[in-house]
Amino acid sequence: VMRDAIHKETIYATKGGGCFMDSPGYTGRVKTSGCEEIKKAYVTVDAGYGRSDKEILRFHTRCRELLRRKAQGLRVVGSCGLNMAYVACGRIDGYVEENCPKIWDFAPGSLMVTEAGGFVGDPHGGPLDLMGRSVMAAATKPLFETL
Repeated sequence: VMRDAIHKETIYATKGGGCFMDSPGYTGRVKTSGCEEIKKAYVTVDAGYGRSDKEILRFHTRCRELLRRKAQGLRVVGSCGLNMAYVACGRIDGYVEENCPKIWDFAPGSLMVTEAGGFVGDPHGGPLDLMGRSVMAAATKPLFETL
C-alpha cells in the first residue's frame, strides 16, 4: 500500500490479484504505461541521502547516461514508494535509485509494479535484491533492459 496524502490517492496490490488505485478521480485497476522505448520514456531518478563526491558523481553519471540514451525526460520526485507507485499506474515509465532505499521503501512498490505489468530489478540488470540498497522499475522488460 502506498498513500499519497497530498493527492488523496491510495495505490495497492495483492500478489496475483493486480494493482489498484483509489482516488477522487479514479477507482479501479491500474496498469503500467506499456512504454518499451527509452526515447519515449519519462524516468524518475533519485540521488538518495549520500552527498559525498563519489555518490554525487554516481547520480550525475546515471542521469547523463539516461539522457545519452535519449530518455524523453528525467524527473526527481523524492520518494521511492511514490516513484514505484507512479510506474505501476502509468504516470512515469521508469525509476532508478542506487545505494539508498531500504526494503520497506521498495518491497511494496515492487509488488505494485509487477502486478501492474511492469518489471523490477537491480539497476545493473540483475534480479531485485530485497536486502540490497538499489532498485530499478520499468513499465516493460524491454524498457528495463535499456535503462
